[in-house]
Amino acid sequence: MTGCGGTPAPVVKAVDTSLLAGNWQLTDSMPSGLFILGQQNPFRLAVNFDVSGNVISATGVVNDHCTNSSVPSGVSFGLLSTTGTIAPDGSFTVQTQGNLPASQMVTIQGSMPKTAGGPWSGTYSSALSSPLPGGCTESSSGSFTATPFALVNGTYAGAATGGGIISGQAGAPVVPPPTSIEITVQQGGDASIQVGSLRFPKISILTGSIRVQGSSCFASGTTDGTLLSNIEGNKIELVFAMDDGSMMRLSGSLTDATESQITAGLVLVTGGRCGASSPYTFVARVLDRKP
Repeated sequence: MTGCGGTPAPVVKAVDTSLLAGNWQLTDSMPSGLFILGQQNPFRLAVNFDVSGNVISATGVVNDHCTNSSVPSGVSFGLLSTTGTIAPDGSFTVQTQGNLPASQMVTIQGSMPKTAGGPWSGTYSSALSSPLPGGCTESSSGSFTATPFALVNGTYAGAATGGGIISGQAGAPVVPPPTSIEITVQQGGDASIQVGSLRFPKISILTGSIRVQGSSCFASGTTDGTLLSNIEGNKIELVFAMDDGSMMRLSGSLTDATESQITAGLVLVTGGRCGASSPYTFVARVLDRKP
């Protein structure tokens, strides 16, 4: 006599959604903040994913191009208010919300990486339209294999140049630039931050400090919780409260996944000892990571 019974149900392993959290480069090269008028640039995309359960909160940055505008050129825009969900099989969709004055819609579809830090594949579609005169309407789409880059955590230093000219006040004295700056930056906050209608996820929050050499205006500063410092893809925005009471805003981009260099540009200073009457700027073109 033989026994009988039903076939046991297959065991379905739950998807480890935390494997998707982190920084991801979705195209062959990182987005850039440098454009030349009249020249197009290739489509580039980098993102930062926070994951809680099956919910994705994301930021990122896109490079695209305008071919039907009066002067063909490259454009760059951030992915704000970007959310998505992960299905039980590990597939997911992330989509931005359009925002004025330009509408930028980006949709990313993909499948979970198999291991921590492992690659994953997917597709993207992007639609850019601007109602402004001389604006552009453009769309891009394609497939990719995403590769990770580490959360930013390090010290970067470089020379400062550019004259530090005060703007907006005729006859105002020129403020000499510092000789060099050194920033220490760490990615990841304790909580997300709401700014108006936009929510910046924890992974996008940056904290840090700055030391300045050769300035008669200030010597150091720190990021302030009341002033948003954040990363979108590989684009960095740091706002420092300086020791003379001024505010310094530094923008730049990680050049590649090694994070060995930040290409910056104009640094804006307002208030304090030297910028009380009018904002002024100086230039920090390249900041190299220190060992």
